[in-house]
Amino acid sequence: QEEGGMEQFMNQFLDIQKGWRVVKLKIILFTFLSDLSHLNRLCLRKKEEEELINLTDRIEKRRSERAEQMRIRSEKEKERQNRINVIIKMEKDIKRYPKKKRSLPTCSLVGTRQKRKVGQKRKLSERRREQY
Repeated sequence: QEEGGMEQFMNQFLDIQKGWRVVKLKIILFTFLSDLSHLNRLCLRKKEEEELINLTDRIEKRRSERAEQMRIRSEKEKERQNRINVIIKMEKDIKRYPKKKRSLPTCSLVGTRQKRKVGQKRKLSERRREQY
């Protein structure tokens, strides 16, 4: 019976060892799978960070392009305003020019009235003006 008991004990011991091996394998497998999932999460995070960096680069590039467009637009607007101001000034000058032209003949008529004919005597008031 002792030999049978010893065999039984050895079988139980081997079963226990097999059980421990299975448990060890399960633990190793579990740690491997958890490490793998952690690695997958890290890869996903890295990919998301790269996408975020690309997105921020695109946003910054678009912002700089937009600023350049706004600068060009404002320069064109200033040039347009300058042209409009020049045109307005020219129109004002044109409107003033006929007024000057109309006033010139009246000035010349006044000058002709003041001219005396040769041999005509001066009036007393004209003599006084010339003295002062």
